Amino acid sequence: VTPGAPLRWTLRLESDALAPLILGRPRDLSQYFSLLVNGAVAPIDAARVRFLSAAPAANGLIRCDSAHPVLLECAVDPGLFREKGSVAVRAVFTSGVHDQEEVWVGTVRSPPVTVEVR
Repeated sequence: VTPGAPLRWTLRLESDALAPLILGRPRDLSQYFSLLVNGAVAPIDAARVRFLSAAPAANGLIRCDSAHPVLLECAVDPGLFREKGSVAVRAVFTSGVHDQEEVWVGTVRSPPVTVEVR
């Protein structure tokens, strides 16, 4: 990418768990998804994300399990890639569900993807 250029990023969240992983509501996306750009946290703006594939859960939440992957398309803020060179980017999911014992709580990071800014 060139410095300041917009970037569309497709994130695919998959789980081999049979029990559903509850992701939250689409409008609350920035509370559970973020990007790590060279180790610095960069929130994802929910207004810049489209759900390409997602299974609904109760109360307008989104779920992910072995049969229901979630596919997101993110328009990444051009300001994230200001300087030239290699940039390591990771997608980060943090579970926001803390009141149900049967639901997993934690943080998962994707493997890094190198973006070359020229």
